Amino acid sequence: MVDYDFYVNEYLGTELARDDFPGLAAQARWELERMKRLCRVEGGEEAEKLALCAMAEELGAYRKIYLSSASAGSVSVHYDDTARKNAPLRRRLLERAGTYLDIYRGVGA
Repeated sequence: MVDYDFYVNEYLGTELARDDFPGLAAQARWELERMKRLCRVEGGEEAEKLALCAMAEELGAYRKIYLSSASAGSVSVHYDDTARKNAPLRRRLLERAGTYLDIYRGVGA
């Protein structure tokens, strides 16, 4: 799995905080594994790490948009899970991953 040092030093990412990165990278990994089950995905290990960083950033941005409540006292945060499950997010994740990986859907040789 990709780590925060790779995100900062190789991908040159600045959008995600160190504490947020592991969870977002894990979500990105699950989505990439889902893509691999549904599509043919080609690219090396380096390309996959870059794709995971891009997807983690997309997930982080999406999380900020759909933050439904927060409080400061006991630090409680709630996200709207139904909004996160919609197709536009998966389409954006596919696009971000496709920047670094070759992803083929449908019938191919």
